[in-house]
Amino acid sequence: MKQDNLLKRIDHIYLSVSNFSQSETFYNLVMRELGQYKGDKVIAEEPHAHYFGPQFQLTIRPARSAQKHDPYAPGLHHLCFQVETMTDVDLCFEKLRSVGIYVSQPKRYPEYHPEY
Repeated sequence: MKQDNLLKRIDHIYLSVSNFSQSETFYNLVMRELGQYKGDKVIAEEPHAHYFGPQFQLTIRPARSAQKHDPYAPGLHHLCFQVETMTDVDLCFEKLRSVGIYVSQPKRYPEYHPEY
């Protein structure tokens, strides 16, 4: 008997950041331009910035260690957002560039997947 996949999508992601104020300024711009809305809530007496949308939530919180992140150590390697069309990719690129955020020129990466 085939078992249904109960997991449908990622609900939320938390990122621990070394400089909360600087990161909040950055994510405020990025997430607003990408259509997420912000809600702040202190959790365990620490500031948290939550960015909500219809598909998932991204939250930043202060790191508890000054240790530099190594993306090849166990843990999060990178975060990738998905959009529906190449037009949406181009729109995200333009929106982020328009508020002064550097992003590389969009291009396809067929070595990963034909639609990537």
